[in-house]
Amino acid sequence: MSEWSVGFERSAERDLEKIEQKTRRRIIEKLYWLAQNFDVTFPQKLEGEWGDFYKLRVGDWRVK
Repeated sequence: MSEWSVGFERSAERDLEKIEQKTRRRIIEKLYWLAQNFDVTFPQKLEGEWGDFYKLRVGDWRVK
């Protein structure tokens, strides 16, 4: 099992700063969990211009 890395673009960092701390923490924890478990999950790819990305929801939030 390989481990993936997580990185944030500056625009994503700015967006995260605007979100309530509890929700922000949940999103970041889910991203790091996904990086460690990506090989054993079955993520759903997005369509259209986002076709190179995968669907990830954390509560009511969609993470791209």
